[in-house]
Amino acid sequence: MPSVPLKRRLAAIMATDVVGYSRLMESDEETTLALVKAIHSDVVEPNIERNGGRIFKLIGDGTLSVFDSVTGAVECAMAIQRELADGTGEGARPAIRIGINLADVLVDGSDMFGDGVNVASRIEANALPGGICVTDGVYHQIATRLGAKFVAGGEKRLKNIERPVRVWHWQPRRTGPIPAAHSLANEATSSRSAEKVLVRVASSSSSFSGDIAGLASSSIEQFLSERRWIDVAPTSAPEMSIRAHDYTVSIVVHGAGPFRLSVRFASTTATSILWSRAFDLPADCQMDAIESVAAEIVSLVVDKVLQVSSKAVATKPESSWSAYENFLCGRMLDAKHLLWEAERFFERAAQLDPGLIEAHTMHAIALTHTFSMEGTPERLQRAGDVSRIALRLDLCAVLCRAGSVDDAKL
Repeated sequence: MPSVPLKRRLAAIMATDVVGYSRLMESDEETTLALVKAIHSDVVEPNIERNGGRIFKLIGDGTLSVFDSVTGAVECAMAIQRELADGTGEGARPAIRIGINLADVLVDGSDMFGDGVNVASRIEANALPGGICVTDGVYHQIATRLGAKFVAGGEKRLKNIERPVRVWHWQPRRTGPIPAAHSLANEATSSRSAEKVLVRVASSSSSFSGDIAGLASSSIEQFLSERRWIDVAPTSAPEMSIRAHDYTVSIVVHGAGPFRLSVRFASTTATSILWSRAFDLPADCQMDAIESVAAEIVSLVVDKVLQVSSKAVATKPESSWSAYENFLCGRMLDAKHLLWEAERFFERAAQLDPGLIEAHTMHAIALTHTFSMEGTPERLQRAGDVSRIALRLDLCAVLCRAGSVDDAKL
């Protein structure tokens, strides 16, 4: 019997993936699966259908979909990320990454195969959380048509792909607070949020460097929000009350290429500047260079926040310190490579506020560090117990933000 020739078609392939999925699955598989299904049914699937696409494969927390139009694929991805960034729908949801590739693919019934599908899956991992990563072919098809500003990400070596792949990045502009372990939307009723360090991010630029400013500030916001003991918000967010530990990082981008980023960090309520520094980027700067500068800025911000905030806390009697103040003191000692001294402050913070995830996490790390120095098995066992508490609290926080779990069930 003669073999049936394989069908081929030119198509835009879009891959999506939920950020932090493995961590959530480790804590609770059933509830995490329910959360992922809700994200797909409420946000991902409706946008794919509206933009003329079709999901042809579900892979754990991810989807693979096909579009006849590359414009439709990119517009779909942008709609998904804007909806998640703006908090549209039933509460905030975890971020997702999206990758899009335009390629000639093999068609087998309703499924798609080939190198083009693999590339879409691989470049998705290069996207920033909440962002989109597209290949060079996609970018040149839609750059002028959509008017969206993409930034070059350079050539990437992808797993099991022989040739390097040039990629481009896009990130939505946020209009509200950055989702973190504790939603800023509940600030009025949350004494814990009111006490947390808040870093506001402001950026300005000429019309020639607006995309650089936007991606730099988005990267800074994302890297800061990964420090879950810090709340982050763009200065364009709705009016927020001043906190005890309240700071602003301001970025001004000069030039049309090469670029200079003038960065200042200050207390929001004070006129004095805590530090200022200039960073240079080449005219053909790529996403890796922007992320590298953003990471350096965040490192300087975190160091100064710990220094200034812990100094303010130290003016009060230690017996009066709140859970968060104990936590800040512990983080400062950790930054000075005194983790064994920080252990008691993390433990005290967790005792004062059993719901403070970061205190449990750092207490477990400190216990593990002490075990490595002393070799006491009880320390390691205790570290495992505390880690499981932190994982459970972390999962509950994510599910509550997504509206998937009732507070009464926690």
